[in-house]
Amino acid sequence: TVNSDGTITFTGFYGDYYLRGQTSGAYDMTLAKGTSSYSITLAAPPTWSLWNPSTSGTWGTGANWSAGGIANAAGQTAYFGSAAAARSITVDGTRTLGMLAFDSASPYTLSGGAINLQGFNSNPGHVAAIYVKSGSHAINSSLSILDDTTMTVANASDTLSVTNLQPTSANLSKSGSGKLIVNAVQASTLSVNAGAIAMMARASGGGTSKVTSLSLAAGARLDLADTALVTHDAIGTWNGSAYGGVTALLARGCNGGDWSGASGIVTSMSAATGGNTLTTLAVATADESGYASAGSFLGVSVASGDTLVMYTYAGDANLDGLINGDDYFQIDSAFPQNGHGWFNGDFNYDGLVNGDDYFLIDSNFPGQGPPLGGVVVTPMTAVPEPAAIAVIAVGASFLRRRRS
Repeated sequence: TVNSDGTITFTGFYGDYYLRGQTSGAYDMTLAKGTSSYSITLAAPPTWSLWNPSTSGTWGTGANWSAGGIANAAGQTAYFGSAAAARSITVDGTRTLGMLAFDSASPYTLSGGAINLQGFNSNPGHVAAIYVKSGSHAINSSLSILDDTTMTVANASDTLSVTNLQPTSANLSKSGSGKLIVNAVQASTLSVNAGAIAMMARASGGGTSKVTSLSLAAGARLDLADTALVTHDAIGTWNGSAYGGVTALLARGCNGGDWSGASGIVTSMSAATGGNTLTTLAVATADESGYASAGSFLGVSVASGDTLVMYTYAGDANLDGLINGDDYFQIDSAFPQNGHGWFNGDFNYDGLVNGDDYFLIDSNFPGQGPPLGGVVVTPMTAVPEPAAIAVIAVGASFLRRRRS
């Protein structure tokens, strides 16, 4: 579409992938400006394969592909079109593709084997993609990202489930207003440009995510459920009116305590939502929580300068999965100093350490269960004996009543 200001809007199923994933030259497109119009020549994709939508079956069976042969080459597109009913596809062995494309109200499920996403090898800037134009679909096969990849779920009502995403050194981005459900993201960078990414709960196979850098566009959400996140982005500080860095994303998602924010980092766990305040998302640096010296955090390596986000009890200042004397020490030390940040006791992200935060820690101390996060860790000081903790809890409760 040629716009009134002279710019051009490209629309179509393949979009950015075929503009950027060319086999030679800067782009497989020539653009010449005439006196009153543009003339555009766009090269066709080098290879594509169309699954026969009338059948389920094995990937490597040639008869199951109605055009283009068996999809299995870097830069190649496997297209799954409109099907009359749900289709199950068994991935035999390891298949390498440049793009997986889905356009069907009936779901496709890919299981077994492994899939590698890799762009055109001859292009130094090659990229890969998954594009869901319509419908909700699942990739249960092991999925390895070998090149920078964009996963697009175009419609807000649709989802793409990727239950076995492997760690990668490439960059991952999510586009479209729909939802991407994934077991964990361990990548160089993660960009949520639109819609939402939702992590699977730990009981369903979700794990700790780790990215060098995280970015969330306005209106985009990252739902950690009951998992954790490690990033090298700055934790952020209080500037007098708002938090910055990763803490700003959490404050936006927290939305006053119910984790119902329209954007930011959130959790959908029932113990943290719907008026419940037993659990929440906590944030601290690897240095202040003690995990930097330990070198690991809930299954992934961490180092000095990392920022850690964890689903835990509201009041767990040091992210060890429990509320104990260490956490009371943190909030009691920060209160007279007008401290800020989760580690110092701002458990509702409002920029203050006050009676509201003491209410959370006091209420949740007797109501907590086993350590959250799946691992019993005490990265800071030794946990006091139960009797000592009770004394601290009572004393802190008394202090809260005096300070509020």
